[in-house]
Amino acid sequence: MNNQLEKELRRQFILFSALNKTIAVPQLNKWFKQAGVFDEFITHAEIEKTFSHMRWHQIDYKTFLQLLQYLFETKNKIRPLHYYVEKLTSCGPPSSLKMTVPNVEALNNSAWSKLK
Repeated sequence: MNNQLEKELRRQFILFSALNKTIAVPQLNKWFKQAGVFDEFITHAEIEKTFSHMRWHQIDYKTFLQLLQYLFETKNKIRPLHYYVEKLTSCGPPSSLKMTVPNVEALNNSAWSKLK
């Protein structure tokens, strides 16, 4: 993995982990779903099974890289690992961080009304 791609993957890890040093199954599932990497081999259940088998509750970035290798080189040999890494790095921030225009307007209106 080249340096730029690794930096982007780490940045995405931090965003999807809610700025923590570790990530849990629900956050990982959200990220994988948003990136479109789930298929017949890589599923929510497969991630939960792997976490359970390894007795993980949360994983750090180094362990996350090992998980990616396991999932995308052992369980799913259809496409190379970098294909999935590119999807994980290009899917944008977690969708919960995106605000719609009506939400921003409502927030601004309530903030202004408190200042009056």
